[in-house]
Amino acid sequence: MIVTVTLNPAWDLRVYYAHDGTVADQTGEAGGKGINVARVLTGLGTPCMAAAWLAGNTGRMVEARLKMDGILVQAFPGQGETRTNIKHIELATGDTTEENRPGQPMGHDPEAAFFDWLPTVVRTGDAVALCGSLPAGVPPTIYADMIARLKAAGIRTVLDASGDALKHGAMSAPALIKPNEAEFCEWLEREPEDHAAFQKAVREAADKTGSNLLVTRGEKSAFLCAEGVCYEAVSEPVRSVGTTGAGDACLAAFLAAEADGLSPPDCLRFAIGAAACFVSGCAISRESVAPFAERVQVNRLPQAVPDC
Repeated sequence: MIVTVTLNPAWDLRVYYAHDGTVADQTGEAGGKGINVARVLTGLGTPCMAAAWLAGNTGRMVEARLKMDGILVQAFPGQGETRTNIKHIELATGDTTEENRPGQPMGHDPEAAFFDWLPTVVRTGDAVALCGSLPAGVPPTIYADMIARLKAAGIRTVLDASGDALKHGAMSAPALIKPNEAEFCEWLEREPEDHAAFQKAVREAADKTGSNLLVTRGEKSAFLCAEGVCYEAVSEPVRSVGTTGAGDACLAAFLAAEADGLSPPDCLRFAIGAAACFVSGCAISRESVAPFAERVQVNRLPQAVPDC
């Protein structure tokens, strides 16, 4: 079982505008990084459950949509109203403007109910993925604290966050950390000057934290350092219909492959194949990901990268 944790879920609303500025259509779905990961895991047939803090009418709408989509969900009570994020999309040009809201406070000791519930659904060795941004008023140390408690209970921990939440969480040495390129550079507080320097920085960060580290770089490549060995994956270019959510698809597929017992390089290959499948607009399934994964090249990197 894989449990995804979304402290700051959202209702993601897309509003489409005709050339004259009138609303032509609108769609909505449950959002938040952990929810996105659970959606892909469900598509891959990997047992999972989405844990999310939901509040108000919007929270009930998010929960209902998840259930309608066949995603197992455990809702914990939040405060106020679950946020709504809006994308304004011009049909003629594809130009998009985003309104991403911060989210409501969660109240006192929000994770208490989660830790009371968790033993009913996971066993030692199962995974919990802590994903996404933090709502207003939540300390940036919350992921670090949750990782420490989960590790003490024998649960495999995964962190996909940014900013201070990533910096603090990484110090608790989760089993896997998965930033994208921008999040990784923010964590480093610098931007490596070239490919070799980036590769070296990934290796050093993995060594420093003691965690497996998966860093995605969009269409350029992805690096994985796992069990003391580092790999780079490169995928053939695909026609993209949108990259939002590709990182979540990548993480979900990596976790699914791990649950299947695949080796680290094969997990990486499947994960990058799933991301390519996702950005091409295909619905995620084992069958749809397979041909994309076959076109991913994974190379084991030398043990040491010389200074430039």
